[in-house]
Amino acid sequence: MAPALQKLPTGLCFDFARLASGSDEEIRQFAQKWGPLGLEKRQEEHVDRWHGYARLAQALIRFAGERVTGGAGKDEDCLVILKSFLPSREAQSIDRKGMHPAVQMAVSAAAVNNWFAQARGHGILTMVDGSLQVQPYASDLFGVLITQIAHVIARSDQTAMCAGCRYPFTPKRPIVRGVRQYCNRCRKRKVPQRDASRDWRRRVRAKEVVEDHGEHHAGATADAPS
Repeated sequence: MAPALQKLPTGLCFDFARLASGSDEEIRQFAQKWGPLGLEKRQEEHVDRWHGYARLAQALIRFAGERVTGGAGKDEDCLVILKSFLPSREAQSIDRKGMHPAVQMAVSAAAVNNWFAQARGHGILTMVDGSLQVQPYASDLFGVLITQIAHVIARSDQTAMCAGCRYPFTPKRPIVRGVRQYCNRCRKRKVPQRDASRDWRRRVRAKEVVEDHGEHHAGATADAPS
């Protein structure tokens, strides 16, 4: 049975990216709620293809988020992105350590464009309030997801990396550099409180070590022969 017609949330690509580590059943539930990707004319799609594109979505969004916060990104993410539009052997032969940041951005763009090119029922020019505007759009889930991902990458300065689950998300408040950011899911699980307690215990242990070292040093000085 086809899912009921509904408006897709603008952050659906983040939920889709989480399926990279999801189970087959989670993928089936996602497909049941939002419909098939639209890669094939028939309704049935193999979960392996869902896993593959979910991993690519995760890599693209996470790679963009890491770059904004000054990180270099994960090698595994870069490899997933390269493999999406290059032969496997050629992708593995590329040395990412010497890759200029601008080239890394171009690699992400190539992966996004390759994904969008495979979508059906997509376009770039549309009518808005009686006038033509350049506005990429898609009519199937596959195209909608990559359109959302493209917007996330283009506005990656508005994307934060969750300090808890390490997944990118769009925070409701402005990003403060040097301050941990947490997604709603981790906040509900009280991950910020857990991390704060862990940091407090770490500071207490560090203080105790310093004090013990100071007492030991003072004792050794007092016992030294004159």
